[in-house]
Amino acid sequence: MPYIMNEMQMDNVLALNSEERYLHFLNKVADWEQLWILCDDEGHIYTRATDEIEYLTVWPHPVYAKEFEKVIDGNLDVSEITLNEFMENWLPGLESDDLKVGVFPNAEGKVWIIEPKDLLAVLEDECEQYE
Repeated sequence: MPYIMNEMQMDNVLALNSEERYLHFLNKVADWEQLWILCDDEGHIYTRATDEIEYLTVWPHPVYAKEFEKVIDGNLDVSEITLNEFMENWLPGLESDDLKVGVFPNAEGKVWIIEPKDLLAVLEDECEQYE
C-alpha cells in the first residue's frame, strides 16, 4: 500500500525540479520499499526514448504515475514493483538491455535520467540509512 498524501502535498512535489523530484523519489522508495511503472494491457512496459537514449520511467507513488499517464494519453496501467525486486532484477536487466532509468518525470516530460548501475548504488546507500 502506498503512503498517503493530500492534493497539496502532491502539487508541492510536482512543482519540484527534476533533481529535487529524484531526491524525493529516493527518500520515498527507500522508506516505503515500493515504486511504480506504467504498462499496457498486455503487460508491456512503458519506456520513453529520445534520439540518444531509451529509458524506463519510474515514480515513488501510483498517483504521480497516473497523472503522467493522463498527459501522454497512453491508456496505460500503473504497476507496482517492490524495491527489492527492482534492485535485484530490474536494474541489472535494464543495464544489460542498455536502458536507462527516467526517475519521476513530470507532466512537462522533465525527468532525471540515470544509469541503472548508478541508481542501484544510490538506492543501496539510501536503504542503509533505514536499517
